Amino acid sequence: MEFYFNNENISRATVIDLKCTHCNFKTLTFEIIGDSWAMNFIGIIGVFDVEMEELFITHLTKNEYQNYRTINQNVISDRLKLLINRENLIFLKNEIDENNKLYKKCTKCGGKLEQTKMQSLADFVTNGGKIYTIGIY
Repeated sequence: MEFYFNNENISRATVIDLKCTHCNFKTLTFEIIGDSWAMNFIGIIGVFDVEMEELFITHLTKNEYQNYRTINQNVISDRLKLLINRENLIFLKNEIDENNKLYKKCTKCGGKLEQTKMQSLADFVTNGGKIYTIGIY
């Protein structure tokens, strides 16, 4: 099964199940990495409605991309909430800890989220998940 977004093959992307070590909150995140220098997936993000098992793949806006380091992740999920008229959307951006390691921050308590499972997009769909793409608007 192959997946495309704006004519780019994103089939190698993964959906990662995460769990907070402090409050046991469970959520999902989306990661996409190209397998060559020619594959440029910068700015492609995934926003989840975890309860509905839905992944919305889209781009950061120009402003979000330019201010990514300082922008609050809720700004991005709030934009998508308005765009697609949903309430329970979660976007997780990478944070850097005191040891310069990347991690995702829990939206409930601020703790570190730990990976519990990783699956391909095809497996996500096979297991009941739904994937939607949202182009530039």
